[in-house]
Amino acid sequence: MRVMEFQQRQATQEEKQDPKVLIAAVTFYKHAFCFDEFMNAIRELDYKNFDLLFVDNSRGDLAQEYQNKLKSSGAAVIHDSAVFDHKIKTITNGRKIVRDYLLKHHEYEYLFFVDTDVVIPPFALSRLLKRNKDIVSGVVLTNMKLNGVNIIAPCIYDFGGEETVRVIDISEVLPNRFIKIYTAGFGCALISRKVLETVEIDYNKKSMAGEDVMFFVNAKNHGFETFADTAVKCAHILHPLGDKRNEKYRFEPYMKREINYSFNVKLG
Repeated sequence: MRVMEFQQRQATQEEKQDPKVLIAAVTFYKHAFCFDEFMNAIRELDYKNFDLLFVDNSRGDLAQEYQNKLKSSGAAVIHDSAVFDHKIKTITNGRKIVRDYLLKHHEYEYLFFVDTDVVIPPFALSRLLKRNKDIVSGVVLTNMKLNGVNIIAPCIYDFGGEETVRVIDISEVLPNRFIKIYTAGFGCALISRKVLETVEIDYNKKSMAGEDVMFFVNAKNHGFETFADTAVKCAHILHPLGDKRNEKYRFEPYMKREINYSFNVKLG
């Protein structure tokens, strides 16, 4: 009897040490070109206690072919057939489906959003979990237009002035740092079940702004803080494989350059 009690106690301790994670992506057929790179990164993760879910909103002749590709990975696949008049509404609906799925499956303690055009490092999930925070993001480079200037910047945002956030400079995330931030994107974001039970996912109805930024703003309003671990540097694949433009969205080229810019932008 004592042996059985010890084994049960040991199993409980292991579960606490290795919480079950749902890795989820909202995707569509135009990401088929980089899907193998995405999956290779998922398979190489050094943390193994996870399940994988895809919510696919593909339309047209290529939809079924892409869904078959998703299913061949062994992941759970949900086809989102809802039709909306705006891209942000479609993406938001997919995020909501993911949240509902996690809330119905009580074994998951964390949700790890990763976009299918993002390639995460093998230690991404284990490192973010070790931070023991309710919301913690990796860093993904993206393009944006601010004040008429096209820039490439990390998709994490610092506290700015009143009703603004500050776009973080690439140079600030090149060293490995653990920092408190205001908002982030969903390209590589770990969120605890506790947050998802409290905070819904929706977009900004006034500006049609992203569902990701609004989620972190709403989480803050509920008392949750958001952090970023800049050691979790991800590659972003926005162009066909082999296209040199993809180098702009990897961190290695910036390690040898000094970049300096800072913008405050209105939130929503």
